[in-house]
Amino acid sequence: MHRIRYAGNVYLADDRTAEVLLGYAHALAVRRAVDVVSLAVGEPDGRIGRARLLVGDGIPLAIDRAPEDGPHLDGDLAEPDLEREIQRMTDGLSRLPALRPAPEEDADPTNGLFD
Repeated sequence: MHRIRYAGNVYLADDRTAEVLLGYAHALAVRRAVDVVSLAVGEPDGRIGRARLLVGDGIPLAIDRAPEDGPHLDGDLAEPDLEREIQRMTDGLSRLPALRPAPEEDADPTNGLFD
């Protein structure tokens, strides 16, 4: 199980779902695009809920492993069809050129804003 850290909230998600979501968010970000993804998430009380997350360019998203002693969930968070769909969309984006080049090591992150 993974934690998805998003907009000040923490959601529990299936391992594979979290990984493909992060890959999709990155593929969107380098193309300066966004999308909404709806996925099953574990609630702190153990219930299974759904979250709709806006992912992509300019939207912070992080995942990490959930602690083993976290809440026991009343169901399974795995969504193989969703995972395949997100991976398909990521693969489709990877065929398009990236609009955001990789940053140069000595590039000015402020773009001269404070000069």
